Amino acid sequence: MKRIVGLTICVICFTTILFSALIKPIPDEIKVDKKKVQLGKKLFFDPVLSKDGTISCATCHDLQNGGDDGLKFSFGIRGRRGISILLRYIMLFLIFVNSGMVALKT
Repeated sequence: MKRIVGLTICVICFTTILFSALIKPIPDEIKVDKKKVQLGKKLFFDPVLSKDGTISCATCHDLQNGGDDGLKFSFGIRGRRGISILLRYIMLFLIFVNSGMVALKT
C-alpha cells in the first residue's frame, strides 16, 4: 500500500511539472454551442452508454451535489464497486503518455 501511495504522489508531481506549461487561464468569455450543450445533457442522463444499459453518468455524478455521490467508491453495473478516482487518474495518465499525445486538442 505504501508503494502505491508513493507511486501516486510521484505521478501527480511529475504530471504537474510536465503539464504546468500547458495550462492556460480561463478566458473571460466562452462561446457556447447550444446544440452541443443539449447533446451533452442528453448523453449524461442516457443509460444507453453503459455496458448493460442500466446506469448513466448521472447515476453516480449527482449535479445537485457538485458531481459527487458522496461515496468512497462508486457502485456501477450490478452493484460492483468501482475504482478509486486516484487509481483512475493514474490509469488515464498512463494511457495519455503511452498514446504519444503531448496536448489535448479538438
